[in-house]
Amino acid sequence: MIEPTQVRRLVVRIPNWVGDAVHSLPAVTALRRYFPAAELTILARGEVGALFLHHPAVDRVASYPRVHGVVPQLIQLWRTAADLRRQAYDLAVVLTNAFEGAWLMFLTGISRRYGYATDGRGWLLTDGVPCPPRIRSLHQADYYLALLAEMGIPATRTTERLWPTEAERRQATERLRAAGWSSDRPLIALCPGAGYGSAKRWPVERYAELAARLISRHGASIVLLGGAAERRMVPAFAAVDRAHLMDLVGETSLREAMALLAACDVAVSNDSGLLHLATAVGTPAVALFGPTDPDRTGPTTARATILRQRVLCSPCELRECPIDHRCMERISVAQVSDAAVEMVMGHGQSATTRDGVAPSTQTVAVFLDRDGTLNRDVGYLSDPDQLELCPGAGAAVRSLNEAGLRVIVVTNQSGVARGLIAHDQLEAIHRRLAVDLHESGATLDAIYYCPHHPDAQCRCRKPQAGLIEQAVGAYSVDPSRSYVIGDKLADVQLARRVGAASVLVRTGHGTRTLEAWPGDQPRPDYIADDLPSAVRWILGMIDARHAGQEARCELPVGGGHRERPDSGEAEAT
Repeated sequence: MIEPTQVRRLVVRIPNWVGDAVHSLPAVTALRRYFPAAELTILARGEVGALFLHHPAVDRVASYPRVHGVVPQLIQLWRTAADLRRQAYDLAVVLTNAFEGAWLMFLTGISRRYGYATDGRGWLLTDGVPCPPRIRSLHQADYYLALLAEMGIPATRTTERLWPTEAERRQATERLRAAGWSSDRPLIALCPGAGYGSAKRWPVERYAELAARLISRHGASIVLLGGAAERRMVPAFAAVDRAHLMDLVGETSLREAMALLAACDVAVSNDSGLLHLATAVGTPAVALFGPTDPDRTGPTTARATILRQRVLCSPCELRECPIDHRCMERISVAQVSDAAVEMVMGHGQSATTRDGVAPSTQTVAVFLDRDGTLNRDVGYLSDPDQLELCPGAGAAVRSLNEAGLRVIVVTNQSGVARGLIAHDQLEAIHRRLAVDLHESGATLDAIYYCPHHPDAQCRCRKPQAGLIEQAVGAYSVDPSRSYVIGDKLADVQLARRVGAASVLVRTGHGTRTLEAWPGDQPRPDYIADDLPSAVRWILGMIDARHAGQEARCELPVGGGHRERPDSGEAEAT
């Protein structure tokens, strides 16, 4: 058991495989939660550390390169250990199973070194944790969390989430458009590779047939993604319509791949790192499994469809199939195509035809005010420790995530211009907000804020539309099908300005706002007691829309008021 106050600096050695690194995110979040004041460093070998840049739980990312040969490896480990010794860490957590990770931490001399006592390395750790079969059989994310539980750290499964920056998203969109993508066509990523071995790969000829089918029958555009080793697969796509096929295999870094996947409506992938990158950035996925077990290494999000054929020899965990590869060969192109189309149709799309994918790729978003709506309003919040989520806020945001909606915070923060809070303090508060939501399995797609004084007459201060305009450009949002939730008149005015539906919550300033409502201002579309009831109303409206009902139908949502279309009075529901 380690007391949080005993640790000022900790380093976490993350796994080497991209998928495993993604599955380690709940453990990293749990460590941040348990050691809120400590500096948390991610240590990685190779490019995988880049995934943790801009993660709200991480202060610093350190990486050392992959080298070949025993002597170069020993030299590299010694140099890395020397660098770590200079940082004076109090605690090391080794999530990798290999001997190398424990040996490196042993060389650093860090006083507390936790990890599983596997691969004959227990003597290198000050606290080697046994790894019985029941632990080995867990899903990879729970396997890492079980290690923390042995350390006395509360550890629960949270959403595996990564965030490309706005600049990275913008560059990805520009790159896709330069390659020929038109935003009026659904965008589907195909990831035909898998680094572990050929047994995990659905035949590349099937991927090519799938690409042709999605383009010709469903009006989709296809982007091919993969590492440099997958370049040999590209010739299989030679007969596919090149006007709607973008080949970026071997031409992206991990962070560039993240941003490209975030721009897609759906990703189709084998059990590979790109599959887990797609789900971590919030993109729905169709996952093809054969020799590996999705119960141990599969996506943890509800927005993934797993396709597999249950044959007697699967899962075998072999790199190469010694027989006829039946587990993958029996997955048909029609099955994968149908699953991909269904995922696109459920991704906030507009009208579809029987055989077609939606003609628009714009998504629905819920724009949330921050203080008084998402978290308690304490005035000019300047200390992350003062941040407290409103009751039920985490579960409400998770419901929006599970429904496939973008969740974006838009907030006025004039305390920056008034000198009451610095930009780095505001970023620390937003990082804490993201971590607290993670504890409820919820995530935000983005936070946009206006730092200007009310007298500055800027374009971004609510009720001006600047913040939402930024989000619309970055996330391909359709404002006319989106919602704004807040506790002030400015939030309702903002919704009307961009053509979105407005919801006023009674929390924060909401009740006082209603009592002082100007007679010349249109009322909100809905008045809710709090964020959970606002979300229930929104999801009910979306369900009614999908069912082809009129928006004025009676909906089973409690705890709020819906505005009558022919009066300014509110009607209890």
